This record gives sequence, C-alpha cells and structure tokens, in this order.
Amino acid sequence: MKKNHKILIIITLIAVFILVYQPHFNYPMPLHIDEWHHLSEALRMENYGEYFQALKAEATNKFSGMEIGFHFFLFLISWIFDLVAIYQFLPALWAAFSALAIFYVTYKKTNKNFWLAWLAIIFFASIR
Repeated sequence: MKKNHKILIIITLIAVFILVYQPHFNYPMPLHIDEWHHLSEALRMENYGEYFQALKAEATNKFSGMEIGFHFFLFLISWIFDLVAIYQFLPALWAAFSALAIFYVTYKKTNKNFWLAWLAIIFFASIR
C-alpha cells in the first residue's frame, strides 16, 4: 500500500472518530439513560454479591444477564481509567476500530483493491 493511501486511511479514521464523537463536543458526560445504566452496572461489579443479587432480581426480565460481558469489559476499563470520564470516547473509538476492520477485510477479500476498501469505510461512516 502506498504512503498516500495510508495517509488517506488515517484521515478517514479520524473523520469517523469525529463524526461519532460529535454529540460530546458540548456535553462531556454520557447522553442516554442506558449509558448511565451500563456505567452503574459495571461499577457495581466491584461488589460481586451486589451485582449478582441485582441480576437475580431481574431474572423475570427476558434479557436479564445478556449484557454481563459488556459490563465486565467496562469493569476492566474502570481499573485503568475513570469510567465516567472515558465513556464518552468509547463509541467513537469502537467506530474507528470497526471501520479499520471493515477496511482490512474488504481489502483482503477484493485482492487488495484499495479504493473499494476505502469506499467501504465511507459507506460505514454514512450509516447513522
């Protein structure tokens, strides 16, 4: 891959990051109630008994316990970072990593067709 192509990919990934991060320019905290719910569940995992008691109480819910992996991932991140402060960046980082993965897979599957793989990132970024 040429140097120009690598620069274009980096610029595109930065644009994807900014596009997803845009709602947080004026408000640095999580925006939705479900984001606060995930944060509280991840922080509740520090006290194992409390988390599983709450999980048992929600057992009547059809999808209770389905998000335990996501809560555990956030719990692990909370050991390194302040989870409330870093949560605003997670969707944008995930979008940039997903765009890079889409580029890589498309690039390999199309016999190293750079422009088609780059357009796959553009298409991915255009999905709201």
